[in-house]
Amino acid sequence: IDFYKDDRERLKAFYPYFKSRGITLDTQRMFSNNFFIAMREASNGKTYTNLAFPLRKPNDPATIVGLEERGRANAEGKMYKGMAAGSNATEGMWIACSASTSCRPCRTASH
Repeated sequence: IDFYKDDRERLKAFYPYFKSRGITLDTQRMFSNNFFIAMREASNGKTYTNLAFPLRKPNDPATIVGLEERGRANAEGKMYKGMAAGSNATEGMWIACSASTSCRPCRTASH
């Protein structure tokens, strides 16, 4: 599910992921191009949804190498945190730019 800044019904789907973290709607809108809700069906037939952040290579931000996922708070207040199957967290990282700026490829500093 993609985040559409002006679609009230779609915004409701994101509410449980951000409310418990204290992230405002303005901040969600600012970074809306950098996350979405991912769904997967488990072998038991249940469908799971998580807030997903694409992992990108710093020197090649157009390449997505996996997803970092965050869940909603359960009854005990605990939240799922992990990587989607097949993610390459060794080479990838979440790279976000606000809606008012553009991302450019990173340069690695040599020390």
